[in-house]
Amino acid sequence: MEYLLSQEEHISQYYAQIEFLMVPMKIYELFKSTKRVLIATDGGAIPFKGSIGFVFADEDGNILLTCFGQPSGNDPLSFRSEICAFLAAVRLIKLLTNYYDDRIECNETGMSKIQVYTDSLSMIKKLKAYDKYPTASLTTVLDSEWDVLSALHKALQWFKTYPKISWVKSHQDDKVYDKTEMPLDAYLNSEADELATTGLKRLQEKPMVPMDPDTGIQFHIKGRTITRDFKRTIRETIQLPPLRKFYCERFGWSENIFDIIDWEIF
Repeated sequence: MEYLLSQEEHISQYYAQIEFLMVPMKIYELFKSTKRVLIATDGGAIPFKGSIGFVFADEDGNILLTCFGQPSGNDPLSFRSEICAFLAAVRLIKLLTNYYDDRIECNETGMSKIQVYTDSLSMIKKLKAYDKYPTASLTTVLDSEWDVLSALHKALQWFKTYPKISWVKSHQDDKVYDKTEMPLDAYLNSEADELATTGLKRLQEKPMVPMDPDTGIQFHIKGRTITRDFKRTIRETIQLPPLRKFYCERFGWSENIFDIIDWEIF
């Protein structure tokens, strides 16, 4: 855990709490083997705060590791949280591998077959587009959550065998929560979802995104990192204050009255 927390903040922020249910060295050996490793990731979001959760499991569904943490940024939505959960899991594999490779002086690449389950179909589609068009990560700089999506795409290139990514329907545990009765992918997804929910309850809002060297550029307004809706955010930042002042003076409103009006219906 100390090794993880010693990483730069853009990496360590994701690992608020990790629980190893198997000796870390054994998990490392599993990734080095030809066996199948299952990973389920999930993200949560409430206004101005997001969270991530993920689990590692063996091919029989026995959970080896659990983790929850948080994405950062101004009002992170579930899409950003889902991407960050996947990114955190991928980076943890690399960190774990590099740590033990250095300790035992191993140069062999990992041979395991990694299966990732996520309930974010939109993220899967974005990653497929990045794989299909080599310049996609460069031409989508102004797209929502580009910083973490491009970082995830780059992180996945580290694997000798590209992980298999599969969509799983979320919240299947609403009907039944029993490992023996639920499909394995649904069970692991529910575990990741529970971890993300715990993160939402325990962790604090983090509006500033630590700089990732691979990103190279960030956009901040009033101490908050903007990661989506750039044009709308800039318009509101520049035009809303004078507009608010005009209406309040014109009609004798307080700022509270201005804020409670549903402007979208006009």
